[in-house]
Amino acid sequence: MSHRMLVAAFLMLLAPGLALAQSGAVSSPTRGVLCDRASGFCADGTGISASWTEKYLGAEAAKKLAGKMGDGKNFDGTVFTMSNGVHCELAARACTKSKLVDEVEPTATKALFGKLPPTARPSAAITFPAQGVICDKTSGFCVDREGISVAFTKTYLGGAAEAKLMKLVRENPGMDLSAYVMVNGVDCDSKKRVCMAERRGRDVERRYTKHLFGG
Repeated sequence: MSHRMLVAAFLMLLAPGLALAQSGAVSSPTRGVLCDRASGFCADGTGISASWTEKYLGAEAAKKLAGKMGDGKNFDGTVFTMSNGVHCELAARACTKSKLVDEVEPTATKALFGKLPPTARPSAAITFPAQGVICDKTSGFCVDREGISVAFTKTYLGGAAEAKLMKLVRENPGMDLSAYVMVNGVDCDSKKRVCMAERRGRDVERRYTKHLFGG
């Protein structure tokens, strides 16, 4: 490897902002802040920020942004797509390569949130047999967007699994089928339409949440 290539590799590793700067309009001027000069805004961990925009892009950019933000009723600064196509969502604490491609863009994600989002522990027991359905062979149930599903359990795990699940439901009157924890620790709540990466965790498990609830 040439000296020039070694220097370039070192700079890419040195700081997230340096790598982002290579993309042109999008850069990370300081830890936890992303700026998009072409789109005219900066954002931090709370969303699009007028103060950061003014500091790094100038008063004129801040003024234009204020006009777009208006009274805030129709403006959601927690979800945004930058001029390079990278799409960020604060609820998931992640940026993806585009609005249509659900693959985490690591440089922007680290620059904005400081780390990549957690992922579920791999488990051979967990399968995704159909869109909107996840099955846990070890725990003996399948789920859809509404919660644990007797019908899908029978379809994908068989009659014996269905019978065990039905017995469990009969023996536990009032059992809440909308909230459950899978064998790998993923904790889902169908009423809140979210799965967390671990039991009682704070971090959203993106793949499970999107597979079950869309969005």
